Amino acid sequence: MKSGRTFLLIFLSLVLVLTAGCGGQDGKQPQQKKTADVPGVTEDTILVGSWVPMSGPAAAYGAAAKGMDAYFKKVNDEGGVHGRKIKFIYEDDSYQPAKTVAIVKRMVEQDKVFAFCGGLGTSQNMAVQDYLIQHDVPNIAPATGSSMIANPPKKGWFALYTNYYVEGYLKTKFIVENLKAKRIATLVQNDDAGKEGNAGAKEYLKKQNMEYVLELPFNISDLDFSSHILKIKEANADAVSIGSVPKPIALFLKQARDFGLKVPIVCNMAACSTETIKMAGAAAEGAYFFSWRPLIEDVENPKVKRHIEIFKKYYPGEEPSSFTLGGQAYAELFVEGLKRAGKDLTRDKFVQALENMKNWNDGLAHNVTYGPGQRQGQNSLMVVQVKGGKFVPVTGYIEKD
Repeated sequence: MKSGRTFLLIFLSLVLVLTAGCGGQDGKQPQQKKTADVPGVTEDTILVGSWVPMSGPAAAYGAAAKGMDAYFKKVNDEGGVHGRKIKFIYEDDSYQPAKTVAIVKRMVEQDKVFAFCGGLGTSQNMAVQDYLIQHDVPNIAPATGSSMIANPPKKGWFALYTNYYVEGYLKTKFIVENLKAKRIATLVQNDDAGKEGNAGAKEYLKKQNMEYVLELPFNISDLDFSSHILKIKEANADAVSIGSVPKPIALFLKQARDFGLKVPIVCNMAACSTETIKMAGAAAEGAYFFSWRPLIEDVENPKVKRHIEIFKKYYPGEEPSSFTLGGQAYAELFVEGLKRAGKDLTRDKFVQALENMKNWNDGLAHNVTYGPGQRQGQNSLMVVQVKGGKFVPVTGYIEKD
């Protein structure tokens, strides 16, 4: 009996010691840190993913990731959003949709990202659309002007800048009404983006009872535009419309100059980049472009000045560009959505916060508006022209009538 009592006392003492060790100074259980029950969200971080081409035919666009990264770092240095720092990860997909799919699946299933921001390319976004919707992962400011991003509306998908259809309409309107052209030749990139822009252009032409004098297809990988240019000259066109990424546009401008094509050439917003001017050189002089955000050359613009300061702080030794400027615009929209969603962050609250955005102009984008059935944020563009090796505004922001 005595040994039994001794064992019981030892056992009770051990229990008391263990209980005291699990509690705080007052013997109570310590509170566990609470975090939002959402992938990518902890008490102090938000994980955001993206993909960009840092190699391949559209490698120049890869600079957009640095623009996003610089802005997120600036926000983090100022305390983050509601106490959370943004952790931004991105990978090179070489502008190949198959690589995009692999990257996105890895970021969703292994890294557990909260959402994506600024993923580049029409085909790339379309390749992951069903997967992201199925997994309820928001996709903010996809870097493409495809109307398929916003139409029909999709939960968690928010297009930022003006789509290719509206751009095609506005380009052609400018050519007819401002340049007074009557015999328009067009080069149409043989993909969804090119075809969509062409459809918008034809809507305007139909209203004017006009048709192209010449319509020529080309591929993004084409290097030789000599046959296109000779046909344009033979057709006696008085203006040319073309849309693509910087490299093909620069090649076309150089070859047009070499073959003595002297009619106005009107290019698209995707090629409105210092990279295009660098590659085309003097051949870019006089060409028209469209832009959905301020020009990087407009250093007197307070928003542009702020971008330059931010980018140079986090990427010293590198030059800001129209692509880094665009990247910041994507990140600004993302951060604004986080701010409006509040401290108790969930994906649904994030989406609802963006849906309530009306005429937002605090970032680099112009007059951004969303709603439950409205996923196209901006619907305006401005015309710019290359003068003295720089882009110069020709018009203010214009909208489709």
